[in-house]
Amino acid sequence: MPRGDFYQHTGGQWIYKLNESGDRAIRTPISIGRQNPVQYEIISGLESGDRVVVNGYASFGDVNELIIK
Repeated sequence: MPRGDFYQHTGGQWIYKLNESGDRAIRTPISIGRQNPVQYEIISGLESGDRVVVNGYASFGDVNELIIK
């Protein structure tokens, strides 16, 4: 997964994952494995093809769900 500012705000413990329709993003626990300057390896919490929000976390506060418009 590409690096984003989510890590600075969540400590890499969770990320917002979009639902199937893409109109909501739910706070989802994850585990990060290896990393390099460009990307993170996600070892649990996401599956291949899942869409996530990686930037903008400073403006989201500590909500459990985002409504995407």
